[in-house]
Amino acid sequence: MELVVDANILFAALIKHGRTADLLFNDELKLFAPTCLLAEFLKYRDELLEKSRREDFDGFVHILFERITLVDPSQFKDALEYARSFCPDRGDDEYLGLAFHRGSAVWSNDTSLKNQPTVPIITTTDLVRRFKL
Repeated sequence: MELVVDANILFAALIKHGRTADLLFNDELKLFAPTCLLAEFLKYRDELLEKSRREDFDGFVHILFERITLVDPSQFKDALEYARSFCPDRGDDEYLGLAFHRGSAVWSNDTSLKNQPTVPIITTTDLVRRFKL
């Protein structure tokens, strides 16, 4: 299953080991994200490091980013323009644009994203049920 992963999913996995982290390492999931994911991570890195209390934080981050294929917005410019027309939050337009471009869903727990009618949104709870975790 191919999904575009939202930053809130990555952040949840970094803060607490649990089902979200397990799902990120599920071999049945092929994960993509716009390159803005890296910028969002760097912006909140210190806060995430403090909240996570992971001794292996940098190693875990490295492994996570190896699992996620980052895609530059120039590769989905037309889809991004279209996503801006229906995206409820300007900060999420690249995630929706990439998903629209790839014909996939966005994995996000952001309730505002569910209010748009164009790109399917899959939550962690949906994936837990699907994979019976």
